[in-house]
Amino acid sequence: MLLDALRNEPTIIPHLCADCTENGIGVGIDPTIVADKLLIIKVDDYYHANVHPQPKSPDCLIVQQCEENTYSIYIAELRDIDSPDGFSIKEIVEKFETCLGNFMSERFGILFHDTNYQYRSIKLLFVTDPYGYKRQPEKQNKDRGLKLDNLLSVRIPKYFGKHLYIEPMLPNPTIKSCS
Repeated sequence: MLLDALRNEPTIIPHLCADCTENGIGVGIDPTIVADKLLIIKVDDYYHANVHPQPKSPDCLIVQQCEENTYSIYIAELRDIDSPDGFSIKEIVEKFETCLGNFMSERFGILFHDTNYQYRSIKLLFVTDPYGYKRQPEKQNKDRGLKLDNLLSVRIPKYFGKHLYIEPMLPNPTIKSCS
């Protein structure tokens, strides 16, 4: 099972954690999800500890077991910013590509690319509120952020047989059960 293999990988063990949060921004987990069916890896911490120079990398990789050998993957970049100047599209794309291409395909490809595993979904979550929509929800319908719209249109190279897109989300979205 993928979760057991990841939990037993010596270089990943120090970077396993109970939640995906940073500076008050995070991704919540539905309490109905059984704890042993979910794994959160602080990818950014892994790169800080093991790779020099460190590539740009996302905050968390969340692996959720849906069925015996079927999983949903969530890669999350968390940003507590007050304006769109707090991120660059190129940097955000680079972070997700590092996780998909280097972390999941090169460094731990033997685990993630095992032909016994299937991926129900792979979600790239950019969790932020640079336009203050959380504080002023009425603004969201009138004032769509051009920079976030551009981020939505970026196509990530195909990984695990899936075309992937970055999904901007307001803090703090919740990962639901697979069912």
